[in-house]
Amino acid sequence: MTRKNIILGIIIFIITCIICYIIYSGRIRDDVVLLSYQSNNDNITLKVDVSSSTGYIRKMKVKAKGSNYYLSFYSTFGINNKVGSKDTFTINVPKNVNEIYFTEGNKHKLVLLKNEDNEWLQIYD
Repeated sequence: MTRKNIILGIIIFIITCIICYIIYSGRIRDDVVLLSYQSNNDNITLKVDVSSSTGYIRKMKVKAKGSNYYLSFYSTFGINNKVGSKDTFTINVPKNVNEIYFTEGNKHKLVLLKNEDNEWLQIYD
């Protein structure tokens, strides 16, 4: 093998490791907990955290299904990287939405429920 081929092989290996690391670490978090919330008009501001000792949240996706919202949270890139992390998210919630769930593995956990007075109540486990 020539020196040029060895260097090229090392560079390809490093790039492959970096790509795998980014893909693996930017995954959905299933250990997100609701710390607090504020509701005003059509918006709800959520303050969230992770229940594990490592990792941070960088973004949230909202999926509407019927009168429910399903929220998925994504980890920052890196095992314990704070760059780009957020803990507060504001969502626009239409009047017809009555329940808000967090993704937890292959299932969903109810975290907020609208009562008959149209007030949001936090559901505790």
